[in-house]
Amino acid sequence: MPPHLGSITGAEIRAAGEGLGKGVFAIDDLPKGTIIIRESSNMKIKLDALNNSWEFCKAYHALSEKQAWQLNNLHCDSSKLADRLLLIAEYERWCLDRTPGVPEDRREFMTWVRHLVKAHAIYLTNCAITPDEHAAVFNKFCRINHSCVPNTHWFITEKRGKYILEVKANRDISFGEQIFVSYISPMEKLPERRRALDNWGFTCNCALCHAQASGDRRLADVVWHYQKSIDNGTDFRYYTPWNRPYSQGE
Repeated sequence: MPPHLGSITGAEIRAAGEGLGKGVFAIDDLPKGTIIIRESSNMKIKLDALNNSWEFCKAYHALSEKQAWQLNNLHCDSSKLADRLLLIAEYERWCLDRTPGVPEDRREFMTWVRHLVKAHAIYLTNCAITPDEHAAVFNKFCRINHSCVPNTHWFITEKRGKYILEVKANRDISFGEQIFVSYISPMEKLPERRRALDNWGFTCNCALCHAQASGDRRLADVVWHYQKSIDNGTDFRYYTPWNRPYSQGE
């Protein structure tokens, strides 16, 4: 029987280290095939409206108080926030046009607008592409950090109008080990992977990246072939707004 929706099995969310934010860590030995996370999406927007401030504002204001709180507590990439702030006038117009109870005090009003701008930046930082071309946020999944040699794979399905995301161990994972997913296709070359990861504002230094960057071709080949052997036979995709859906074998 699959885990209940919203559950996290054999793992916990905690600080990943200084300057690294939060991560997900195994609190038990997890055999290969364990479903670690199974959850439904918090909010969704059509992919072609991903950067549309008005579409975001409509979707955000449809959230419950708890859902909005969950979104607002996720990581916000500073470059995405800077990009959104350049368009702050669009959010201001939406608030004046569509939101009842707009504060009369200008300073209070602009605080409200900036809160909306930051929420959109958080959404863009954390959303994943679904099979039917929407972008959705999954609260627990967003806490998993990236590696080009991940110990899990993840996939999204739709059931009764809801998106369900599952994170499954692709090998045995030991107690205390950090859970990783790949935000991009790890089969790409190092320069392409690093360019793609620029969208999250960090440089990956996993075993594969370190070996390739240092010129250790033997180690890089060992790591790459190990990852490929794990990926073979799995049915999963890498869905991110900046990396088009990629499936093993395509």
